[in-house]
Amino acid sequence: MTLQQIHVDPDLTFPVFLRAITEQYGDRTALVFGDESWTYRRLYEEVTKFEAALIGLGAGKGTRVALLMGGRPEWVVACFATMSIGAVCIPLSTYEPAVKRHQLLRHADASILILQDRLLRHAYLDDLVEAFPGLAGSEPFYEPRLPYLRHVVHVGDGAVGGQVIGWDDLLARAPGLSSEYLRALEDEIHPTDDSLVIYTSGTSGPSKGVIHTHRSVRVQFDRLPDMFSLRPDDVIWGTYPLFWSAGVAWVLGSAIASGATLVMQEWFDPAEAVRLIEKRRITVIHVTPPQLTQIEEVLDENPADLSSLRIFPRAALASHTDLPPDRPFGGASLGLTEALTLAAAIPWDSPVELRTSTHGRPLPGMRFKIVDPETGEELPPNTFGEIVFKGTGLMRGYHKVFPEDYLDAEGFYHTNDGGYLDEDGYLHWTGRMSAIIRTNAANVSPGEVESALYENPDVRITSVIGVPDAAVGEAIVAVVVPRDGASLTEDGVKAYLKDRLASYKIPRQIFFVEESDLQMTATSKPVLSHVKALVDARLSGSKVG
Repeated sequence: MTLQQIHVDPDLTFPVFLRAITEQYGDRTALVFGDESWTYRRLYEEVTKFEAALIGLGAGKGTRVALLMGGRPEWVVACFATMSIGAVCIPLSTYEPAVKRHQLLRHADASILILQDRLLRHAYLDDLVEAFPGLAGSEPFYEPRLPYLRHVVHVGDGAVGGQVIGWDDLLARAPGLSSEYLRALEDEIHPTDDSLVIYTSGTSGPSKGVIHTHRSVRVQFDRLPDMFSLRPDDVIWGTYPLFWSAGVAWVLGSAIASGATLVMQEWFDPAEAVRLIEKRRITVIHVTPPQLTQIEEVLDENPADLSSLRIFPRAALASHTDLPPDRPFGGASLGLTEALTLAAAIPWDSPVELRTSTHGRPLPGMRFKIVDPETGEELPPNTFGEIVFKGTGLMRGYHKVFPEDYLDAEGFYHTNDGGYLDEDGYLHWTGRMSAIIRTNAANVSPGEVESALYENPDVRITSVIGVPDAAVGEAIVAVVVPRDGASLTEDGVKAYLKDRLASYKIPRQIFFVEESDLQMTATSKPVLSHVKALVDARLSGSKVG
């Protein structure tokens, strides 16, 4: 796809994409969930049925449809059907407490909510009806706290009534619409129409609704398979939740666009993950470093056949697989929700040196600059500054936020990420500007140090921060949870890092802790504020070093 095609192709809409994929891969397996397998043709048929069901509820172009489910086929059907009729799909986090979920539901202006009754300890339907009892009543639902919400569709065996209807009941009462009518709806969707709103995690402030158009969804879905070196015979599994851009685009979108099979898991369980990899002969996995550690711990106790794997994170599963070091793996990229994952990247089968020393190049249709964070002036190659970009992959905007609040006068989005472009145009990302550790007049990314620590097979969990130091500005401190049975020492870990990091990036001090000493996020990452408090307590009354 040329840059000109990216800009003006009228077929860059989701329904055109789904029809083309179905025609190409119709009889191949698209989704696996439990013991059930869906072909691409069945997926398309289920999406078409749900399009009619949504239209029967009054949905049309621009209608906002919120989803609150785990990783299951109904999520895929609901999302794809919503976008295919020109409505806007809004995935909500299943991790959030009820009050936050309801706040997001109001902020999103959702008029239809499709939710799962229960997932793990969460009772989504009970929480909703308890907070808004009018939903169960016989009268139309007009609630000041959720002024746009009219209908709730639930998946499961929970109670129904009032404005709450079961998934199967909704399909049963859907109007019988002709294929010509549905095609006419789809044909009126333009690439610039909104299709998806992804809410950020809110780790650096309140959650923001990131609006993406059909064009940005199509462009990303189309190019991710080539970036990831995917094939139609791949069997893919990932832990990223579908309400993340990494879940909906990186995992789901790339799998569907490549004609591969996606094995779905409602929630992450390491033992079940190992069972799925072996049973389903999975070839590609997308998983976070802490989750990989949990998988490796399961494998240490109960070895499994992982010979089907061909793509997985670098430095992972080294003792459980036998693949060459130049195998495909990711990492050379800059991804963010505002770009629906990748804004800069190189293919996962590029030369290893480029994949390990850069973060790729700006993708077609994207223009990058490095600017002085204080003056906004563009900086020359190999000069550290803030990464800014604009282009066809950039979000249309933040929901209910003025564009002047996040774009500069030239339309560039300021990422708050630090880095530089080298003389060959490769991006070098160094971390969040707000998280950068300033030590001895040098900038150090905590993420870079954490990545090097995670390459040590005896490191289970780690977090890196900077602490004030009179001599160097900030001293680097790492908190490490060793793997069970490992005998790590501070000197040993520092020696390990000498071959992987410049000397000034090696932590001045390393604290070994138990996992129970840390507070963890829902995605198995240490809560940074708690890490800082723990380090402060350990350092109380003593100097670092």
